[in-house]
Amino acid sequence: MIDRDFNTKDGNWFPIMHEMADKLMSYQLTTTEWQILIMFMRFCYGYQNSTCDITWKNMKGLTGLGDSSLSRAVNKLKKRNILNTSHTGSKTNVTYKINSKISTWKTLPMREVLPIREVNTTHTGSVPYKDNKDKRDKNKSVFVLPDWLDKEVWTEYKKYRQNGKGKFTPYAQSLAVKKLLKLKSEGNDPVKVIQQSILSGWSGLFPIKDNDGQSVSKSRELTDANIEDLYANP
Repeated sequence: MIDRDFNTKDGNWFPIMHEMADKLMSYQLTTTEWQILIMFMRFCYGYQNSTCDITWKNMKGLTGLGDSSLSRAVNKLKKRNILNTSHTGSKTNVTYKINSKISTWKTLPMREVLPIREVNTTHTGSVPYKDNKDKRDKNKSVFVLPDWLDKEVWTEYKKYRQNGKGKFTPYAQSLAVKKLLKLKSEGNDPVKVIQQSILSGWSGLFPIKDNDGQSVSKSRELTDANIEDLYANP
């Protein structure tokens, strides 16, 4: 049933093609492009015309947009073939028309529709993206306890470290295990090394000391080059 008060109940209305409305439901436009398109609908269809003449000055006043934003939005609508323009008399007199042939509307490449903001790495105060990524990777790394390390003692050491020095991240744990592996290769018992640190209130890991405070480690060279081999064959 048709509402007889449709045109007068809430104010004046302007018509829009069903096909156009259906297309606009799924068509990606920026906020500024929508603003411009609605303006042309209002001043073309609102006066029951297929075209309308609006000066650039009036367009700025109606939308509140600056020259740059207004020009960019109008040009994007023209590129999409949503908006057509023609000149009457001189270049300063422009007639605008919303293209009613919906099938000829174009979809711009994604980089033009939604430009990707690039990270500025030239500023002296900025941090390169790669460095940030490396830090995230270290914090998200998964720590796996090696078989040669006593699980119960390691659990107690983790509690000790977290209580005294804050968060004991997986990356920090892997560094601690590497240190234990080096001490182990020098003749130190990893369990005793951990117990010594807890007993002495140390946050780090050090060679076992005798009663005179001297290291009892066996002399053995260990470099970063062969530490991975020791992980596999401790």
